[in-house]
Formats: sequence, C-alpha cells, structure tokens
Amino acid sequence: QDPMGHLKTIFPTPGGGMTFDRLPEMLDVYGKDVIFLMGGGLHRIANTLVESSRTIREMVENIR
Repeated sequence: QDPMGHLKTIFPTPGGGMTFDRLPEMLDVYGKDVIFLMGGGLHRIANTLVESSRTIREMVENIR
C-alpha cells in the first residue's frame, strides 16, 4: 500500500461478472485487501448461500 497524502485507505470493491473460477485472477489484480461483490455467481457454487460463502472464503484463504 502506498500512502496517498491526506486520502484515507479504501477497499476496492469490484462487482459484476464475478465467478468462482475467476477468484485467483481477481486476487492477482486487486490484492488481498478487497471485497468481492458476488451476486448470481454465488448461487451457482453450492446448495446454499452459507455453503457457497464458506467455499469462497476457504479458496481465498488457500490462495494467499
């Protein structure tokens, strides 16, 4: 992270077209300090949103 004078730190929040298989690519682009806004792609990973969220979190933690 590079200091930018008086500007406060932010999280990039990319959204639209987010899919499970693109997570490694998106982490390469945005880094580890990011919030992914994943909508429809989240519903296609597992049977429930809780399971899908858990799967994505585990994948992100294993990539780092």
